[in-house]
Amino acid sequence: MAKLEFDTLDIGLLVLGNMMGWIMVGIGSFDLFGVNFGQTVTTIAGFDLSTAYVLSALSIVGVLLTNDNTEIGDLGTDSIKNLDGYYAFTVVGTLGFMVLWLVSGSFVDFVQSEDLWGVIYVMIVTAGTFVMGWIL
Repeated sequence: MAKLEFDTLDIGLLVLGNMMGWIMVGIGSFDLFGVNFGQTVTTIAGFDLSTAYVLSALSIVGVLLTNDNTEIGDLGTDSIKNLDGYYAFTVVGTLGFMVLWLVSGSFVDFVQSEDLWGVIYVMIVTAGTFVMGWIL
């Protein structure tokens, strides 16, 4: 994939990540075959993982892996540093939010405390995923 182009896989992953974000923040819900995507399905090393979190993280990784212009090892040293301020903020915010969601219960509680914080979370993560697929 070339820069400033989306392929159908990126679009599907972007929609999947956005949908899972709404579930993670508690604004939306989704059940399929008796599985509630917002509930914890497993705990790894003390970190609770919901189906929504796993799919959201996989969508971000998928966008990065399907991008021919970016090497995963170059993200911090080359690719992100070459972005303009807003774009770099969304990428760093997206990756940081995903880590904070996993390791900080107080961050999760804050984001889920008001719908406004949930909307802002989803907007930043969606914008960051878009930038990773479009520009990087």
